[in-house]
Formats: sequence, C-alpha cells, structure tokens
Amino acid sequence: MYLDPGFGSMIFQLIVALIAGLGAYFALAKKKAISLFNKKNKTNMEDSNEERI
Repeated sequence: MYLDPGFGSMIFQLIVALIAGLGAYFALAKKKAISLFNKKNKTNMEDSNEERI
C-alpha cells in the first residue's frame, strides 16, 4: 500500500476539523441548555413579581 506525502496532512486536517466541530457542537449545546433553564427561571420570576403587585 502506497501512502503519498500529502496523506499525513490530510489526516492532520481531519483530526483538527473533528476537534473544532465537536467543540462548536458542545458549545452550542451548552448555550442552548443554559438558555432553556434561564427562560424557565425568568418566567417563574415574572410570575412571582406579578403576584406581589
């Protein structure tokens, strides 16, 4: 089996792209989860503020 000189570069790019993609995926998932919980807390706080008035 012959591996041309550019094969190592291709593997390196694949690994870098995989790491970047996973990082972006988890960052967006974390942001979405945090915003989901913040919306719940915000609506609960608005409800409690309305009850005080």
